[in-house]
Formats: sequence, C-alpha cells, structure tokens
Amino acid sequence: MADTDYPASWYAATRDSSPDYPPLSARTEADVAVVGGGFAGLHTARLLAMRGLRVVLVERRRIGWGASGRNGGFVGAGFAARSGALIDKLGLDHARKLYAQSQRGVAIVRAALDELGRPDIRMGSGKLTVSRTDQGTRFADRTRALAAKLGASFEPWDTKRVRALIDSERYHQAIHDPQAFHIHPLNLALALAGDIERRSGAVHERTDATGLERQGAAWRPTTSRSPTPATSATTCGAWRAPSSRRSGTIPPVGSCR
Repeated sequence: MADTDYPASWYAATRDSSPDYPPLSARTEADVAVVGGGFAGLHTARLLAMRGLRVVLVERRRIGWGASGRNGGFVGAGFAARSGALIDKLGLDHARKLYAQSQRGVAIVRAALDELGRPDIRMGSGKLTVSRTDQGTRFADRTRALAAKLGASFEPWDTKRVRALIDSERYHQAIHDPQAFHIHPLNLALALAGDIERRSGAVHERTDATGLERQGAAWRPTTSRSPTPATSATTCGAWRAPSSRRSGTIPPVGSCR
C-alpha cells in the first residue's frame, strides 16, 4: 500500500468519489493555515472559511486518512473516561461544563450534515451501551441520577428490554442515548473538504508540514514543497512542529479522546 492510499476498510470501500486534491506547489498566503486533514482540521478550516477568512489546509496523506476516516462512526456526548470518574476527579460543576461542550460537538456535526445537504452520511440513530454483567437493582436509579447531574439525555434500559432488542442472553442492562447517531466518517471528511473549497478555501493533500516559524506578525508553516505565510496557524492531529518556539499558537490536537 502506498503511503497516500486509504487503508483497507469498509468505509474506504464505500467512500464517495472525490477529487485528488493537488499537493501545495507554490508559495501561498492565507489568513489561517491548518495542518491536518482529519475532523479537527476540517471542521476548523470550514468554520473559518464560513466567516470569510482565507484558509489553506494541508494534509500529509489523504483527507480522512487517519482515525477520522476509519473510526466506529458514533457521534455522541461524553468522553473516553466515564462520566462518574470525571465528576470524582474534577467536581460536578467542571464535569457538567465539559459534558455540555461535548454536547455542543454533537450539535456541530448534526448541523454540518444539514448544511451540507448530506442526510445519507447519517447511517443510524441512537446508541446502546450494553453491560456483560448484571449491574444490580440500583442501576436504573444511578443512571438517571447521573444523567440529571450532567444535563444528559441518556437513560437506563433494563435487561428484559435489552434482550428483546438484540435477541441474546449474553447482555444485561444498558445505557441508551437517543441523541447519539452513527455516521460514515470518511464520507463526512470528504464532504467537509469539498465544502471548504466551495467556500474559496484551499485543500492540499500529499503535502508534508515540516516546520512552523514566526515571521514578523505572521506565522509561516513550511512544507516539503512550499511555505505558506499566514496570520494564524493551527495544527490538528499527530503532527508537531519541530521548533519549540510556538508561543501564542493554538496547541495541537493530538488525541480524539
């Protein structure tokens, strides 16, 4: 597999046809340069382009090549850490604010699908998180109390209801989130890239970012092909600028958790 091919997956096999975005081959000026063609970079670039800013996005491989284009496709509020654990660690007020931010993230994805006119990317509604062990008689009360604390929409399902749906005795109770939904993540990534271009932004694949330097009042991300002077620079994904002098920049997003 070439470095710029999509890894084999069901999502790659069923992805929409899309253009091969050309590598950056000449010096380009922008208001904002975005490094990384995953969800963080694509949403950032699109939202900035919607505000009328000149945006240039560069991606080392292909749009949605990494985790953004080949994940489980679930869109729902919450974090990798259990909500109860977040409350224990951060306190209820802080945990509620974080949870509200995750709910806002769900709303952003839902709004993007509507704005893109792509309801087909949404492949299912609701999320059921099932338990392989009996959670006891207090499970429903604990779940409702936690949802009330967080301002969440999830709800408890008892074992009978779970087994009636999935026709298996392997599972017990479950937490159901009716606001969550399932998407084709790679097609969403490709649709976001297309919308960036329609809004006069520039998207470049097969363009490796090699550095980030301050140049007067602007930042200059350098690539394997050409520099891109920009007022602001945002790095989104696993990339880290080699220079340690990044004061005043937006820190990289290095994890989807």
